[in-house]
Amino acid sequence: MHFNGARDELRHAVLDTLVAHDVTAVVVQATGRRGLQQREMCVRKLAQHCLATEAGIVVLDLDESVVGKDRRWLYEELHKSETRYDHMHRHEEPLLWAADAVAWAWQRAGSWRDRVRPMVVRFQEVP
Repeated sequence: MHFNGARDELRHAVLDTLVAHDVTAVVVQATGRRGLQQREMCVRKLAQHCLATEAGIVVLDLDESVVGKDRRWLYEELHKSETRYDHMHRHEEPLLWAADAVAWAWQRAGSWRDRVRPMVVRFQEVP
């Protein structure tokens, strides 16, 4: 499922289920303009968080236009660690839909953000 096209009742049910199952999320948000430089800063911050928490794997949604750059940034941040990284389609890694749901609700703000706030264990803004 993709949150953009879903009905509000379904969005509520999915987010409530994630909260009920103690899913946690880290939100890294670029402020200002969005572009490749902001993506780089977000990917690097995510990788640094994964290092600090000794995460086993980082999986990003597969977008062919940025895979090469993402891999370079992830390598630069993670190559001295045991943390692996990959890009996958949503049907290959089901938790990517959970990340999509949290990101959608966070950027919508208001009551949507309030609904996912219990899951967010860390929030990091990058310029």
